[in-house]
Amino acid sequence: MGLGSVRSMFLEDVSLTDQMWELLIKGCPNLEDLELQNGLVEQNMRICSTGLKKLKFGYFYDCDDKNSLEIDCPNLVSLSFDNVSYTHFRLKNASSLVEFNLSIVHHVSRNYDLWSRTVKLLGSVPNVKRLNLQNWCFKLHNLNHLELPTGYTHCDLVGLAALLELSPNLENMILDYVDNNAKDSIVPEEFSNKPDRFNMPSLKQVTMKSYSGTPDEANFVNILKKHAVVLEKIVIHHIEVGEKSFSPVVISKIPCNV
Repeated sequence: MGLGSVRSMFLEDVSLTDQMWELLIKGCPNLEDLELQNGLVEQNMRICSTGLKKLKFGYFYDCDDKNSLEIDCPNLVSLSFDNVSYTHFRLKNASSLVEFNLSIVHHVSRNYDLWSRTVKLLGSVPNVKRLNLQNWCFKLHNLNHLELPTGYTHCDLVGLAALLELSPNLENMILDYVDNNAKDSIVPEEFSNKPDRFNMPSLKQVTMKSYSGTPDEANFVNILKKHAVVLEKIVIHHIEVGEKSFSPVVISKIPCNV
């Protein structure tokens, strides 16, 4: 198949085998803009092109909930998933991608799976500048235990607050202090100007590892005091100094200062 002059293509209600999709893309070496609507994947769909710059999927589904989609387009600038459902996404060579629109079909019973797949997918686009997430209304209702490294900086707390908002039944949280010796990231103004909103209605125990008494750590303890309404105790493991170690400190009632 030779369609060397084609630069833009729109396909709707077209069902091809995985091999036929690959042959179609290879037959369009100058294709820059591709949109696929209302289709199915047979097993493992691959889109590989060095010329493709814009790619959009709309209402595209895998057949039996175990299929995969791999995109390997090093010059891709814009990628959109509009009401798309796949079990496995693989995004390779995405350093040129600057615009990413994502709307994934999901089920309540598979919220954590959706979270995991989406985080992995976003991790493949390090240089994206414009991100649009739709249908992002799920909650991690089954999550009751969380372990997380943090520096307790303002940026860290903004992310933690967002995660806690999605986890209304979280009961136990273990935080390990990490100091990356870097300045705190700049938080967008629309977030930095909002008041603290920590939703922790079920949180009963917090363990803070490598505690050294920094102002950021002390600030977080005060946040727990203010927002963790059913908190029973905080377990503090102080950082080791040389060969000297300290026994854990268990606080049953949070004081104003630690």
